[in-house]
Amino acid sequence: MTLGNLLISGAEFLGIAALFARFGTLQGWSLAEVAFLYGVLNVAFAIAEAASRGFDLFGDMVKSGEFDRLLLRPRSTAFQIAAQVFQLMRVGRLLQGLAVFLWSVSQ
Repeated sequence: MTLGNLLISGAEFLGIAALFARFGTLQGWSLAEVAFLYGVLNVAFAIAEAASRGFDLFGDMVKSGEFDRLLLRPRSTAFQIAAQVFQLMRVGRLLQGLAVFLWSVSQ
């Protein structure tokens, strides 16, 4: 799944690069400037999706009584919920975003 996420987000950027290859600039924006924004957003969303997926299950935890167990532990409840489900498959999107970001900074 990591490789799949890397390929899908890579295909998205190839589409953007194809537009710039055809038209040069789009309303004054160069490919490097758009790639910078694209890379920053991809990195931010990959970190957010990987680290906070546990909050999607929060409603079910409250309904089932699992949340009561978290309140008894010595760690903060927000940290426990965030760390409950960590999706390693988001690393592909993170790596692709970092690659685009680093390329854009070098340009």
